[in-house]
Amino acid sequence: MIAQLNLLLVLCSSLLVRSCCQKLQSGPAPDWVGFGVSLTPAKGVAWSQQHNFLVGTTQGEVITVDDSGNPATFLDDSHLGTVLGIVTVESLNLLYLCTVQNLSEELGNSGVLLVALDSGDSLNYLPLATNESAYPSDITVDEITGTAFVVDSSLAIIYRITNGKTVEAWITTPEIRSVTGITLANNGSILLAVSEKGYLLALDTTEKTPTISNCKLSQALNEARDISVDTHTNEEVIVAAKDKIFRVTAPPDGWLSEGLFQVSQCDPKLSLPIRACTLRNGSLELFHDSSSKNQNYFYFEKYAEGFEQETPELITANRNGISPEGIEWSDVQQGFFLSSTTDGSIYLADDSGLVQQFVPQSTTGIASVGIHTDNMQGIVVYGFHNASIFSGPVVGFECGINILDIVSRNVIQTVDLSFFPDTTSRHLINDVTTDSLGNIYGTDSFGNLVWKVSQWRDGLSVSVSATFAIIVNSSVCSSLGLNGIAQIPHSNNLLVGSCTSGQLFLLYTESSNYTEVTLSEPIWGTDGLVVCPSGACAYSTSASWMYYIETSDTWLSATVTKYSSQFSTEYGTTTATLRYGEPYALHSKIVLRHTNLAQRPSPGDYVTLRVDVRAARDVGGPGIIKRLRKKGLSIEEADKTCMMLDCYPLGAESHHECREFAQERGMRLLDVDQGIGSHVLIRRGIVGPGGVFACTDSHANIVGAVGALGLGMGEVDIAHLFATGETWFKVPPSVKLELTGTLPETSTPKDVALALLQTFHCDTFLGASMELVGSYTESLDLAGRITICSLATELGVLAILIQPTEEILRATSCNSIGHHDLQPDDDAQYSQVLTFDISHVQPLVSLPGNPENVVTVKEILGTKIDSCLIGSCTNSSIEDLRVVAKILSGRPVATGVILKIVPATRGDYVQALEEGLMKIFLDSGAIVANPGCAGCAAGQVGQTGVGEVSLSSGNRNFPGKQGGGQVFLASPATIAASALMGHITTTDFL
Repeated sequence: MIAQLNLLLVLCSSLLVRSCCQKLQSGPAPDWVGFGVSLTPAKGVAWSQQHNFLVGTTQGEVITVDDSGNPATFLDDSHLGTVLGIVTVESLNLLYLCTVQNLSEELGNSGVLLVALDSGDSLNYLPLATNESAYPSDITVDEITGTAFVVDSSLAIIYRITNGKTVEAWITTPEIRSVTGITLANNGSILLAVSEKGYLLALDTTEKTPTISNCKLSQALNEARDISVDTHTNEEVIVAAKDKIFRVTAPPDGWLSEGLFQVSQCDPKLSLPIRACTLRNGSLELFHDSSSKNQNYFYFEKYAEGFEQETPELITANRNGISPEGIEWSDVQQGFFLSSTTDGSIYLADDSGLVQQFVPQSTTGIASVGIHTDNMQGIVVYGFHNASIFSGPVVGFECGINILDIVSRNVIQTVDLSFFPDTTSRHLINDVTTDSLGNIYGTDSFGNLVWKVSQWRDGLSVSVSATFAIIVNSSVCSSLGLNGIAQIPHSNNLLVGSCTSGQLFLLYTESSNYTEVTLSEPIWGTDGLVVCPSGACAYSTSASWMYYIETSDTWLSATVTKYSSQFSTEYGTTTATLRYGEPYALHSKIVLRHTNLAQRPSPGDYVTLRVDVRAARDVGGPGIIKRLRKKGLSIEEADKTCMMLDCYPLGAESHHECREFAQERGMRLLDVDQGIGSHVLIRRGIVGPGGVFACTDSHANIVGAVGALGLGMGEVDIAHLFATGETWFKVPPSVKLELTGTLPETSTPKDVALALLQTFHCDTFLGASMELVGSYTESLDLAGRITICSLATELGVLAILIQPTEEILRATSCNSIGHHDLQPDDDAQYSQVLTFDISHVQPLVSLPGNPENVVTVKEILGTKIDSCLIGSCTNSSIEDLRVVAKILSGRPVATGVILKIVPATRGDYVQALEEGLMKIFLDSGAIVANPGCAGCAAGQVGQTGVGEVSLSSGNRNFPGKQGGGQVFLASPATIAASALMGHITTTDFL
């Protein structure tokens, strides 16, 4: 609706002025030369050293024109029809002509003719399309390779011609429709195109199956006719747009990046429409269409070197034909999502007003309505209905919602809401919102309903709230016209606005009760409703007014201030960037998302925490099963509950009991062949960023490697979690540790973890939740993050969190839903903020007895060893195995030393086998076992005997932890080198 567009323009206005309206300096007066030539109506224009200007006409002619304006016939072939595009390749002595004509026996409807540039002889004709709508409007050629590109603006195709004879439809996409000019940049590696609708597109010509890498809309480039690249810089192009000239500069990261093009108008004030342009030797050359003068005239003008930018372009988010219905800001995309009642599409407007269109409905006559972004869940939700809902028969879905991934903007779920109970009447979705549990709510103004969609990820369960059916039937109002809906931050309660009665209602989703909010003034026509991040105020829009609604914490009453929707002063400074009110640390955001709290909990508070994934291991599993059976308890959400048989490989009886129970209750089973359960959950994306994981494992906090909150618990607590999905949780204080400096090449993430233990011991951060930050942390791959996080318990922290990158998400196959804004607020408060310089970290080793007894390897160099272990959840990923194989390759393990290697997961095992690492291990004399936890429990490969000295990649070396021997802890690199030498050493001494 218009009000929503006004809101967008107001919120964007300051950014538009700042980024687009900077006044540019005018340059010296232009130096013009020019001439006019009496010709048959001209179309394409090219230039050559031999013939100066070559002009294609509508009568199958190519005319040469010298610098004085004297014309001569170069080629005359009536079969050519109209010559639309023309380009010369001096190095190949070729002239390329794009032609279109009525179908004839000799030639197809459109094609490319190759002509010898010196003689004018026709060499080859390449047909393109035999469609009467074909219109090959422009052509460009790579002078080095001879590869040509032809754009057909009518059929929305770009053809690629190689070797002067092979034609292929390179890309077909709606964005190409109405393209009028194309050019090559960056030595032919980039194709730039401009359309008469104002789009500028960039494509990578090295791709066999290309996609549009950058597409931006500029109102200034409307009616663009041609484009020419500045070959001196390859970072600027000139665009001729009817009677204006614009200089367009590439984004800072290049034409193919997602950045903004910078557009500014050049000085020429032209009275004639422009047909084509070129930038040659620093001079701007313009070729004018003769349509506004004598039909047989063609005009050329030259703008001398040094022409300057004068007038900046004003870019807005307006687009002809779009009627925005809903508007929402996205932190992730840094732009506004708009839904359109005109074409059913969704639009993304960035802060400079450039608009991208995506997710068009496949059915015509579809209108997209209310829209909502949920940054925590990583989704965009919008409603749609059939345009014929107001009259005539409805085809297909009457109404429904689409759910998009906020990053890829792909539809991940479509929900049909046409099945509302009262099927005799029509239904119209007006607005949508979500709660922290992932439920989606919306209003239906035709049926006067509030509906709820839950569990849409795993299979839809759609229900219609009976609460508002009661309101509709009450004596208060017989027709409320429910429109706007919004969630109140820090709670699952909803505000619902009525466009008919001008009233607000507070809906308690937990109890399905409602309260009418007492307002100081009615808010007539609540088309849109958004609650402020603090939860203490709201904004509502209608066709003519903007309402500011201020309330107490209870939302039982509110004071309303009404403004004209055009009056930006009162609300223009309000941003739509939603966060949780006060500044939040990372773990606070995760905790808040998994509770029903109305505000951030303080350290020491006890809360009820919902847990996304809960697991028991083979050690502890039987005890949990016994408790559940004794109490007759069922499993809450079996698909989120796991049995992991990873720690006790010889526990046949335990395994059998856990396996049977998991199968009986439909639980997820990670059997003994899968390896370390926490690694499997991370690698498969079952535990993901922003999630909460609990397990009978003291190193459950290892999932902090992907930004998840991991909690180790005992049998009683896990049994309760299995039955309820919730647990009590004492909120820890937050600490932030920044790793600074550059790690020496001979050191590894394991050495960093040991250095932290050496410096901070186990009591500095006792019971805290740690955020690990800094450029080194960001650069860590998944294996490095796992290594450091697996030693968090030894460091004394309850949980450790590392913000995930896109690379980490890809490495874990993690579903992107809900995790892309997982970052602390800039002004978040911490109980401690420390830095640690890793520049001086050397290869380290932990002495037997306690992990924090850390010294440099050089201090105990030469200590004799009996065995070595590469394994445990700390250092057994495929990345660790590669390091070991590189050191062992071609070398035997020292006589008297046993080297044991235990991959973390079956995936790591198979990968090592495929890469040939297993052969290297076996050739060196190592023992390779099935994937699992290695020496951390009795019966595992890696246990030691009394008097044995072992060097382990694990995380604990307390007496008896890995048997009766003495256990040193070190990195895989140090262990591999030591295994070859027979004593503790580093790779420096190999």
